[in-house]
Amino acid sequence: MASPVTALLAWYESLPKPQRQSLALFAAGFNPGLEEVHAAGLNDAIAAFTRVVTRCETDRFRTMGLMVSLRASFEFFFSRDWEAVHRYWEETGRESFARMERKSWSEVDEYAELVRRCVRERESQHAQELATIEKWRQLVATDLSDDSLDAWRLQESECVLTPLGSGEAAR
Repeated sequence: MASPVTALLAWYESLPKPQRQSLALFAAGFNPGLEEVHAAGLNDAIAAFTRVVTRCETDRFRTMGLMVSLRASFEFFFSRDWEAVHRYWEETGRESFARMERKSWSEVDEYAELVRRCVRERESQHAQELATIEKWRQLVATDLSDDSLDAWRLQESECVLTPLGSGEAAR
């Protein structure tokens, strides 16, 4: 079974660079222990994020904590926000650009081309973000699911944690 760190970083490295930069800086802002990523700045955020996440892999409990924290914050902030932005684009943004393009801009043909270029760029970004959301959902349903994290934690581990108040840890 691959470690959750390996799975998370494989997903992360498959993303376009601007998304990786955003996610790294976002993670640094909302998750304790990632100060190094924040200090690295935009240009070095990807490498710093990868280093910090990889370093935690030597300790199963730190790995579990970081994976659960990243999963929760990405779900709460990124996945939901991207979905809301895409719903807005589908409901209003695309039609607004289409209306602008249909207007008569005979004296400013460049404006119509600018609108078309903006729509193409936004459509491309939209498709990339939707693909990222889908990849994220697959990762969370498989390698970062509660069951997978538990199975990974328990493999090669002698200690089984029990819920508080339910007795001593089993061996």
